[in-house]
Amino acid sequence: MSQSITNKLLLCALAGSFILADPLFAQADKAATTENTSAEKKTMGGEAPAAEKKAKRKGYKGTIDSIDADAKTVTIKKTATSKTFKIADDAKCVTTFNNNATLADLKQGDLVNVRYSEEGGIAVAHRIAHAAKKEAAAGTTD
Repeated sequence: MSQSITNKLLLCALAGSFILADPLFAQADKAATTENTSAEKKTMGGEAPAAEKKAKRKGYKGTIDSIDADAKTVTIKKTATSKTFKIADDAKCVTTFNNNATLADLKQGDLVNVRYSEEGGIAVAHRIAHAAKKEAAAGTTD
């Protein structure tokens, strides 16, 4: 009789493990399908998902050397080098006191962080934000 109870418990445990494992297999299958769809879109010339686009964004920190509002470009100087960015139509500008700033709120000499992507060999700025100066971040005063 104890052999019968042991067999039933073993059978219940085995059935329970299949029930618990099924959602895990379903998630793995869904992830594999998502990866295949993304790869197929790239192969077929479609656009990659937004999450993959954000992964390609880079950062650049320096001071504003020049702004050309007509050409929609900004040049950032970093030590001995500088880089010119085309400003995306949907670019966001952020200043110390304004999260919805415009390009006009930025000026030459401002220390900024630029989030950009390379599009056809052109650096395109998607976000330009004032960067905290080291002295201000450390809490020192004049």
